[in-house]
Amino acid sequence: MADMNIQTAVVLAGGQGQRLRPMVADRPKPLADIAGRPFLTYLLDFWIEQGIRCFMLAVGYRWEMIAGQLGDDYQGARIDYAIESSPLGTGGGLLLALQQLDQDDRPVFVINGDTLFAVDARAMLTSHRKRQADLTLACCRQPDSPRFGALTLDTTDRVIEFSACSAPGECWINGGVYLLERSLATDSPRPVALERELIPGWLAAERTVCAFRADAFFIDIGIPEDYQRARRLLPQRPWALRLDQSPPNPPGGLRNA
Repeated sequence: MADMNIQTAVVLAGGQGQRLRPMVADRPKPLADIAGRPFLTYLLDFWIEQGIRCFMLAVGYRWEMIAGQLGDDYQGARIDYAIESSPLGTGGGLLLALQQLDQDDRPVFVINGDTLFAVDARAMLTSHRKRQADLTLACCRQPDSPRFGALTLDTTDRVIEFSACSAPGECWINGGVYLLERSLATDSPRPVALERELIPGWLAAERTVCAFRADAFFIDIGIPEDYQRARRLLPQRPWALRLDQSPPNPPGGLRNA
């Protein structure tokens, strides 16, 4: 996908993964073992196939293990590190990583380091540019997923409300893949949460935040049950079976039950 024109992604990989701690007590969560390989390598494999050639890893907890595993090159892609000297949270880690990126006016993909959501990067970029969005969030429809952020959308798929946790029942959730205009996040790094503070703040400031609906493979390894599911599925490279086919917008605004 060389013509995609975006080759850089920030990976948020600094958390401790408290809920998964009993199963990965000896390593940071992105290095959780999947059939003898770290989860993070499956994630990078997918995004390299999407055209990404430079990753900035926002790291903190036991970051030396991640750097020792990947070094500064993985499968021909450059690996750089934004290292927290003290915990900054997902938002603070993102701000630090953006501060360290090369100067560029192109948007950047931002990816949760414990989630593989097989979105079509080119289609997401096309949607982002068409809507002149400041931030585009890839979202997927999930049944009863209260641990994920839920989106309330208008009829044009602009995000009008973002909740860090969804209510019971089926809804469109934040899938942990973002396309961000760099001018949106110019603050100095500080402890702050991306989902609970930065995104609601951008919405309150009336920045253009849009959703990109993706009917694609999605897995988050944040809890033991999903980690075990990832261990079964990821060696089969499920994203290669079906890359994202963005479904047509259903009628009406959604939170979407």
